[in-house]
Amino acid sequence: MLKLSLVPVVCSLAIFSGSMNACNRKSQEASIASSPQMSPSSKRITFIVGVFSRSVTVEQVESFVKSGRESEEVAALLRAGKLDTALVRNQLSKVYELDLVQMDKILNSQIGIALLTRLGEAIHPHSSKPAAVQAVRSAIILALADDNKLSPMEVLGHLPVDMDIEVNQLIKLKDELGGAFGPAIL
Repeated sequence: MLKLSLVPVVCSLAIFSGSMNACNRKSQEASIASSPQMSPSSKRITFIVGVFSRSVTVEQVESFVKSGRESEEVAALLRAGKLDTALVRNQLSKVYELDLVQMDKILNSQIGIALLTRLGEAIHPHSSKPAAVQAVRSAIILALADDNKLSPMEVLGHLPVDMDIEVNQLIKLKDELGGAFGPAIL
């Protein structure tokens, strides 16, 4: 159940990370980063592929998703991955309806913690990889808190600190989840 619930979010984030997927084959990665003393919108997301990384602020990604306006950093990220701008905007803004109470139970269950641990290999705080489970779980719960809906962009906005996204790991997880549930779900 948890895997089914998080698959669309993981896939949407992987598609945006895939902006470096073409570079993925050239040994590049991506990550999300932000600073606790910064406003939520100025938190940084650092995408890491191999030895390469590119950082953008959550505010820059949010502006791109809402208006289509690309900052230099977002434009560079999209160019590096040879991504379709409309597809990325669409994936990051997709809204998924999930029950907050049920998701909280799932995310705190053994299977939920196992999946969050795997997800934490790909998406984790810049300064503390072990805090990934708590960071991602809190972002999901906060995104659902007001209306039982979330989007990948909303999850990014609720990440508590600067985050790193390791693109290769995220794509690997997306592929594993796709293999578990088939292409119809992805």
